[in-house]
Amino acid sequence: MINDDAFNEEFKPLHIPSAYHVNDSWKDKVVFALAEIGAGTADDVAERLATLDAGIDLAGAKNEAKIILTALFNKGLIKGTQLHHGMIYNLSKILIPNSGSTRPPHGDR
Repeated sequence: MINDDAFNEEFKPLHIPSAYHVNDSWKDKVVFALAEIGAGTADDVAERLATLDAGIDLAGAKNEAKIILTALFNKGLIKGTQLHHGMIYNLSKILIPNSGSTRPPHGDR
């Protein structure tokens, strides 16, 4: 059985880097690239990485992106939709603010 600290470390909310840095971990690079494109396959993320860093090996980036995105999806940290040409991943960002109110109607006070 996993203890609370190990669980919290394994399933902590996903950190999205604010900028791309060549020396970041593959995970941070992949998450940043996914955030940049909004949604896409592992190959799409790898291609974005190649535009951010000319020194990146595209085949290696595709492999890393596939491994990392699959792991994040399996943990429930990112969303994905299976289509005929592959899994489309996204960060589940809320793009439209909630228009509701937290105030109850006058009769509910």
